[in-house]
Amino acid sequence: MSNGSGDITPETEQPVGTIIVTAGGLPNDPAVPDIYADGANIQVTLGGVNIIFTRSMHDPPTPVPVTVVRISASQALILTQVLRRVLTTYQQQIGPIAIPDALLEALHIGREL
Repeated sequence: MSNGSGDITPETEQPVGTIIVTAGGLPNDPAVPDIYADGANIQVTLGGVNIIFTRSMHDPPTPVPVTVVRISASQALILTQVLRRVLTTYQQQIGPIAIPDALLEALHIGREL
């Protein structure tokens, strides 16, 4: 969250629905899995949204599922808007996030947030 100057700080942590936006730090709880993913498949159903996070493994890279997160459609929309805001602030403070043109074309998406 912003402290008025646009900086994201832990002191400006603020609940947004059931999402808590913080400046950093992972949960310090061994019961919470820490999983790395470099890809995702998204399925939208009448019951909600399934996000299957994947990691590229082997040569050639093959996406292997590492976890599935299931959320409601409304939570997915809130998460999308919060991520857009957080990443916009990140790019304003740090600089553009590099994404290869070929990947943007393959996903049929543009650079804008």
